[in-house]
Amino acid sequence: MAMVQQGNSRKHPVYFCFHAERDRQRALHVSALTGTVDQNRLSDWTDESWEAAAELGEQGLQELIDEKLGDSAVTCLLVGERTFEKPWIGAMLQRSLELERGILAIHVHDIPDENGNTVKKGPNPMGRLTYPGRDRQQYPFTSAYPTYDWKHSDGDRNVAAWIEKSMDPSGTGID
Repeated sequence: MAMVQQGNSRKHPVYFCFHAERDRQRALHVSALTGTVDQNRLSDWTDESWEAAAELGEQGLQELIDEKLGDSAVTCLLVGERTFEKPWIGAMLQRSLELERGILAIHVHDIPDENGNTVKKGPNPMGRLTYPGRDRQQYPFTSAYPTYDWKHSDGDRNVAAWIEKSMDPSGTGID
């Protein structure tokens, strides 16, 4: 979890959700630009912990999600080439919605890894998730929560503003 500081020392704890094996270096790059970063917290994200929780069933997965989200105010989904493959990403975003966290997604495929390599743009997992509207119809997360492209939207300069904006409920399409 990282803390994003904007303006008058307001800090928002941010939980970064990403594909651990493939996008850890990209996550470190993004989180380093958001303010104070506890790199140990980022590095404790391992697929093994999620696999073990999945074996315990829905209850085990829910407990791990609640533990990981902790006191975060924002869930930031970092979308790499294969992030969509991780089954707990959807559960994490749904729980963030239930907890009324700010939510945003950032395509990070163009951020080089530790070897200087980039990857192809992957599908946004929010595209397959829905939330209930006031009219009881289901709407895609992508209609309410923003998705940014790191390279094309100048993430190096704008990530803190994106996170700050995600904290404003009027910025979503959810009533």
